[in-house]
Amino acid sequence: MQQRFELVVFIPLAFYLIFYARPGVLPSEDGSGGIFTVIFLVLILVLIFCFRLFDDLWNREIDAGKPDRIYTDINSHTILKNFLIGFFAVVLCTIWFFNNEAAAVLTGFSLLNFFAYFLLFKKWKWRFILPLLKYPFLYFLLCIFLKNSAFSQYEILIGISLLPAFLLFEIFDDKEFFFSDWIIFSIFLAGNSLLLFANPTSVFAWILAGIGVVVFLLTYKNHADFKDVFPYAILIYFLILRLLVQV
Repeated sequence: MQQRFELVVFIPLAFYLIFYARPGVLPSEDGSGGIFTVIFLVLILVLIFCFRLFDDLWNREIDAGKPDRIYTDINSHTILKNFLIGFFAVVLCTIWFFNNEAAAVLTGFSLLNFFAYFLLFKKWKWRFILPLLKYPFLYFLLCIFLKNSAFSQYEILIGISLLPAFLLFEIFDDKEFFFSDWIIFSIFLAGNSLLLFANPTSVFAWILAGIGVVVFLLTYKNHADFKDVFPYAILIYFLILRLLVQV
């Protein structure tokens, strides 16, 4: 956790996902919102930790030359792998106790995720893309806890929009992960389109999206000048747009 799971980074990330899923789940006057926020915060942090460790274990050979990577040591790798299996089993059983559907969905996603890593991890750019799939999934998992009915088109489009948002974050944050300019622009437009189509009647969302596209085109070539904040600005932009879609 000291090397790969800094809470100062992952607590804001967990709040981001919670707020993206349900802005109303934040503290309310009667205090119920605050209680749910704490529960969901712990849930998201635990699951992100599991997925993070899973991804690191698959990266053992790639990260072998990097400092502060205890999982690259063969003995530590084995210990951490066994720990992850046991810890995840406990997490899964705990979730099953509270929500059978959520536990079943988590089991299904985890199996699909494992086979996706097994088949695709060493091909093309999949080792960068596969870890990002957990963010839309965690959104949908939160929605399962928050409702009893089937997903609406609105919720599905909002959930999927997290993938282009985090793809752009990773592209601008990791120099090893890159695409051509037109693909990056297409990803940005796809993220905007998914949110706008979720609620086409939101005038404020259309206005912000128009401004966002113009600003993105103007700043893209010079993003290296403020590379430390540009990836986070992308995430904040999509969160604001997601909020406006609901208005």
